[in-house]
Amino acid sequence: MGAYVDNLSNSLYLGTAKGEITISNGNGKSLMTPEIMPLIDIFYADGAIELFGFWCGGACRLKASTSKIGIRYRSGRITLNVEPHGSLTGGAEIVLLAGRGLAETLRRTITEERGRECCGVISSSMK
Repeated sequence: MGAYVDNLSNSLYLGTAKGEITISNGNGKSLMTPEIMPLIDIFYADGAIELFGFWCGGACRLKASTSKIGIRYRSGRITLNVEPHGSLTGGAEIVLLAGRGLAETLRRTITEERGRECCGVISSSMK
C-alpha cells in the first residue's frame, strides 16, 4: 500500500482499467489477479510502468522497465507483454479492457521512454 501512495504523489498517473496480470516463471503461468477482473491503476516514473490492482481480500503490484514492454491493442483490449529482465526467467502478460485513448497513452509513454533501463521486474500478490 505504501508504494501505491508513493505513486499517487511522485509518479505520472496514466489511467485505470479492468484487467488481469499473469506471471510466467518458466515452469508455468500464475494469475496474480482474480478471475473477475479488478480495476488496475497504471503509473509511470523513472523508466518504469507500475500497475496496482486491489480487490476484496487481495492486491497485486507489477513494475517493469519500459524497455522490456511490448504493447498491442485490438477491439477494446490492450495486451502488454513484459520480457524477462533481471533474474526473472519468465515474463508477464497484462490484459486491460480499455479504449484506444488509454492504449495510445501507454504506447506513447513506452515508446518515448524505451531507452531508459530502470529495474528488474518487481511483482507481488496478496490473495
